[in-house]
Amino acid sequence: MIGVFGGTFDPPHLGHAEAIQGVLDEMSGTAGLKKIWILPSGSPVSKTPSLTARMRLELARLAFEGLEDTEVVDSEVVWSEQHPGQTSTTWKLLPVLEHRAQGERLAWIIGTDQLNALHRWDRFPEVLERLNWIVLERAGSDPTGVTLRQWQDSGLLKASSQLRSRSGCTGYLTRTGTSLIVVPTPAREVSSTQIREHWARTGEFLAGTLDPKTEARLKALTQYGSHRTKL
Repeated sequence: MIGVFGGTFDPPHLGHAEAIQGVLDEMSGTAGLKKIWILPSGSPVSKTPSLTARMRLELARLAFEGLEDTEVVDSEVVWSEQHPGQTSTTWKLLPVLEHRAQGERLAWIIGTDQLNALHRWDRFPEVLERLNWIVLERAGSDPTGVTLRQWQDSGLLKASSQLRSRSGCTGYLTRTGTSLIVVPTPAREVSSTQIREHWARTGEFLAGTLDPKTEARLKALTQYGSHRTKL
């Protein structure tokens, strides 16, 4: 199984890297997770990134180059370039990623906030039932219990004691047999929005949030110090 960790990465930060490493620690081996594709967005539905897609792709390659069993892929950026004026969604990207996977199962990696909003995604519940899901839960994040109970009550999910992460989290099966499992993550509480806002106020990046190589390249890309509001 290949995990897909999508995001705007505007910019990519250490919390992203810690979340990815947490998934690998929890899910590799026992759950059949072989690697993780890191998928920067092209033209996302709900956000207008400050940096171009190509900038964010370059920064992601710098930010995650030290992580084993990961690969930053440009599939969504390329798709957006080939479909100008269209927003990219998980459903639209699936044929591209499934072709790239060459028959390997895909597992979409999302946070609890995304899980609770999943019913608003393009082609829900088809997208729920076509993919496997890994939901990242960290201290202070929105709980998943209400959403999961609602989906069980409606028949979209059923609990499966045979699906477990290394820490013993019980998983779920969809009506088509794809899986969903909630796993804890050690990722620090930081967001790309906080980093951008701190830089706009102070002209400095928030301490302890960016890999040094990523920070240096980000300064160059944004003409650090002269175009502060463009980040």
